[in-house]
Amino acid sequence: VDGDAAQVRILQYADDRPPGILAGQIAGLDAAADRALARPEPLRHRLGDHDVGRVCAEVGGAEDAPFAQSQSDRLDISGRGAMQVRARPVGRIDRAREAAERALALDETLAEAHASVAYINARFDWQWETAEREFRAALSLNPGHVPSRQWYGMFLAARGRPQDAMRELTRARELDPLSPAVQSGIGRVLHFEGRYDEAIAVFTKILQSDPSFTPSRMDLSLSLMAKGDLDRAVAELDAVAAAHGPLSSVLMLRAWCDVKSGRMDRARSTYAELEAQRLEGKASSDELALLALLVGHEAEASEILEDAC
Repeated sequence: VDGDAAQVRILQYADDRPPGILAGQIAGLDAAADRALARPEPLRHRLGDHDVGRVCAEVGGAEDAPFAQSQSDRLDISGRGAMQVRARPVGRIDRAREAAERALALDETLAEAHASVAYINARFDWQWETAEREFRAALSLNPGHVPSRQWYGMFLAARGRPQDAMRELTRARELDPLSPAVQSGIGRVLHFEGRYDEAIAVFTKILQSDPSFTPSRMDLSLSLMAKGDLDRAVAELDAVAAAHGPLSSVLMLRAWCDVKSGRMDRARSTYAELEAQRLEGKASSDELALLALLVGHEAEASEILEDAC
């Protein structure tokens, strides 16, 4: 496959992993990326050999071109990994930024690098103007790059521009009608607009085609929670836990359902479990702080957030 196809595969690999992915799996991706970057000449290499499949990349062209592409790939591995692990990605975001700067220095026409810079500015730095400028640059250079359009759509949704977001995600679906990540993005925008029944229909259709696509199952549980259908929401969360273990995000959401159902003892027990996960680096401060508020530990929630900052 060519460099762009490799990029898409890498991004899909990251997108398809469940929330709370184990740090060890991300570390494996880092090691694979390091091996790739140690050989900037044209080559065919494997980026990892993991339980969810192999990502193969063939890079060719001028001497610097494959290295620029590899830097862009490395950026996405580090940046997306930082988001998926969620618990204090020490150094990972910095490595992603360094890869982005190096990729753009070698080839400023690399759309994937612009998209990755945009993603970091939006997801981690909250630099909205920079993020939008870089998303637009990426799409100007490569209008058919689906991850760029998908990320841009979700960025617009987060900025309170649902119509613009839906336009970008609809275009991404036209480019890749089989992508569950794009379809799930459309469902999320519907959820943000309070169109829960429509969102539930989208997520349900995705899961009928691909029951293993965990992000849509998580999204479905959130829409069911928003409608007050807590029993179905818990069933979806239990399905995620059965497949992937006690993920921190699942524990937090299930505890929310327990609070709403009046099962405070169970929610407090989950809080203790999540607190232990945070000490092990498996849960994020925002998850623990939110659950602290739900179970009535307001002072602890404030301390957790202060410590995280």
